[in-house]
Amino acid sequence: MFGPGRNTRAGILILALFLFPLLPRGASAEVVDRIVAVVGKEIILLSEIDEEVYLGQLREQVDLSDPASVQQYRADVLEGKIEEKILLEVARQQGIRPERAEVDQAVDRMVADISGRFPDEATFLSQLEEEGMSLEELRETYRPRVEEQLIVRSLMDRVVRSQVEVSDLEIQQYWDNNQDSIPPVPAALELRRILFSLRAEDGVDTGAVERAERVVRRLMAGEDFATLATIFSEGPAASRGGELGRFAPSDLDPRLAAAVEPLGVGEISEVVVTNRGAHILKVDDIGDDGRRALRQIVFLRDDEALRAAARARAESVVRRLKAGEPFEDLAEQHSDDDVTKSAGGYLGNVPVEALSPEFRSKLEPLQPGEISAIIEDAEGLSVFRVESKEGERPATFDEIRDRIAQILEAEKAQAAYLEFLDGVREDIYVENRLLTDG
Repeated sequence: MFGPGRNTRAGILILALFLFPLLPRGASAEVVDRIVAVVGKEIILLSEIDEEVYLGQLREQVDLSDPASVQQYRADVLEGKIEEKILLEVARQQGIRPERAEVDQAVDRMVADISGRFPDEATFLSQLEEEGMSLEELRETYRPRVEEQLIVRSLMDRVVRSQVEVSDLEIQQYWDNNQDSIPPVPAALELRRILFSLRAEDGVDTGAVERAERVVRRLMAGEDFATLATIFSEGPAASRGGELGRFAPSDLDPRLAAAVEPLGVGEISEVVVTNRGAHILKVDDIGDDGRRALRQIVFLRDDEALRAAARARAESVVRRLKAGEPFEDLAEQHSDDDVTKSAGGYLGNVPVEALSPEFRSKLEPLQPGEISAIIEDAEGLSVFRVESKEGERPATFDEIRDRIAQILEAEKAQAAYLEFLDGVREDIYVENRLLTDG
């Protein structure tokens, strides 16, 4: 709905950004790694810089066909890494170290952010399978990096942000001097929505379930799980005998977690239906930390059937809306948006420019009180009601006050950071070989 919308391709790109550093060094025989900087006792390798350049290309921040652009981007990345190493050295000298629980929470947020960019958790886990990695392996791979980020953040809070204060007078002066250049408040629509997601409960793919049940009968007759997974599973782990890796139940779709938790080692679940399809799970091992080593046989569901079932639900609700039933009541009863359904589907004021082109074209022409046609995107199908409309207008001081404070705080923090960095840099050995090598 907002921007281009959430989809699998975007999620795969984000996952690529996180997984790229796992690729083998020297994937090309022509590349020879070397040290490009020394900071204290730490070194920075050319491969680390080139990883960031590659990720910059994925983010469309650098054009690899432009040598001058690549050279400048590489130099900027290296300078950023040098600064980071300096800050880590200072932080360690000051004894700054985050608690393990804090690191765990930060890693969980990182994983949740990646997972949230996929249409659903099952698709995210499937993509991880294709990369040959479990969720726990993803966490452990990035734990050191996350810990370093927390160390640097703690140092910045201590020596930079704690020193930054912005007065009411400074905020007022900024407003007085820059009022004409402050961007206007964009046009907005006050909206309610009823979302019909592609739910497992709708339009159960009986073909997928029947195929799964036939395999369960063969498993109960004593056939080998890994062999049947290799032959029948439609998931990317089929070539590995269905081996998924180790997971805590909390890592899984709640329906899969409920099926797995009661199982002992060697036991096999019944058929479990999720948005992705019909699953059969086997527990190979249970670690001391409660994480299960799992195998899976999955039969993927028919997305077209699922989408048709969601459309049937949406059309039924639209008929009731046209018959005069209150939008708020039907949103509470039928919306799959757990965040807004209890508020009658209320989304609040949504900037028109934040809507994807398809949503904007369908919603912007509507007048207050009008209900949209059914609109489809990666989340599912949606029906909206426009509560009110507001055109673009100048921002008031009260609306922009907090934003001005943030701008001034950022400016002061940047100045304090550069002053601090210049001071500590004199005491730490730094050699930038990328510059000396030309």
